[in-house]
Amino acid sequence: MNSKGATCNRLDGDIFAHFLTGDSGAKNLELRTKEERQFTWPQIRYWIVGIILVIGGASGAIWGDDLSFTWAQRIAKELGPGVFTAGILALLVEPFFRKEFARDAFLAAFRYVLPEEFKEEVTKILAHPFVSKDHIWKVKIERTNNESITLVTNRTSSDHDRGALYTIIEYNYEDGPAEICECSIEKEGIRSKRLKRERHADWIEAITEKVRIAPGETAKLSMKAKQYRRSNDSVWETFIDPIVNPVIEVAIDDYFDHKIEFGTKGDYEKSKFDNRYTLNAVYFPGQYMHVRWWPKKGHPELPGSGDVDSVQSQ
Repeated sequence: MNSKGATCNRLDGDIFAHFLTGDSGAKNLELRTKEERQFTWPQIRYWIVGIILVIGGASGAIWGDDLSFTWAQRIAKELGPGVFTAGILALLVEPFFRKEFARDAFLAAFRYVLPEEFKEEVTKILAHPFVSKDHIWKVKIERTNNESITLVTNRTSSDHDRGALYTIIEYNYEDGPAEICECSIEKEGIRSKRLKRERHADWIEAITEKVRIAPGETAKLSMKAKQYRRSNDSVWETFIDPIVNPVIEVAIDDYFDHKIEFGTKGDYEKSKFDNRYTLNAVYFPGQYMHVRWWPKKGHPELPGSGDVDSVQSQ
């Protein structure tokens, strides 16, 4: 490929990436959704043409023999059924298959635009039919003793098509075992009742019953777990669906400093009143969100500066 062609492809790829991840992409999606809810003049013309084809084809097939000229009768009888069928197909395609055709065209176009190395990865991402919204990963960190903390995490998402699944690692600290306190899926105010917990040698798993989510419906997933970690440590979480503007909320004792990472490119905003961070982008599945903490330097309760209370993290 010549340099001019490479430049065009890179430019198209940048536009594609900005559309997927940028704030303008979300606004464009919202505008398109609003436009789809109301009829436009091209749609009205399309429906008029479809109705004319149905009526004209049916008329030709039924009353074609009543025409004055023999050649007109033959044309009406031959073309009538075909025109009628074409009108029926046209009226069915617009409401039921328009999105599928647009998606197929988009998939073919993006495979031409993107570099070879990215094509399969983007295909995997586009294969996710559900997107997580109103998503919060909350990490609360509290002191328990000089060496360990209790880490309780809570993550909530929506727009899922399956039961809730949550796994955590068991570090076997003397302070106590790790525990999955909650794992549930809720739809239309009804929460899943059956929960299966399994404790393995080094990890714990919780699975709920599956709930069927129809197109346009949403479900709420809630998970909460408790672990013991060291006072200088970190926690990682990965999520299996794309997330729009994910939030990390850190409730942490003044004894610690901390930092967070969303695992994907994009600017994030911190709340003025608490440790709440919102990513202004779309999180892609398979990447890790990260919270790191450590004792503050010069804190009066550090070893050598006095007694150390217990530490808990949530």
